[in-house]
Amino acid sequence: MAYAPGRYHVTAHDGAGVQIQADFTVADKPADLPTIYNSLTDPEVRAAATACALARAASPTEALEAEQLLASAPSNGLDRGRVYDLIESYGSD
Repeated sequence: MAYAPGRYHVTAHDGAGVQIQADFTVADKPADLPTIYNSLTDPEVRAAATACALARAASPTEALEAEQLLASAPSNGLDRGRVYDLIESYGSD
């Protein structure tokens, strides 16, 4: 599903009735990805480094895109939970 550019609000409920809410923005064009890490040979490490740089430079607006970038990389054993935590920390400064 593609969303039109703009600001959105989402509310989700789990099976136990716990509710979470989040706001996010859909940009009108993809973010310009940093290229400094293109020489890293491991695709997962390259995606993690690029995602962190993207989130740090443009947080919090690019945090979701940064997480999607990492999620799309092949898994080679990197502790992605810690990388996701780092990406999300940039928006909480």
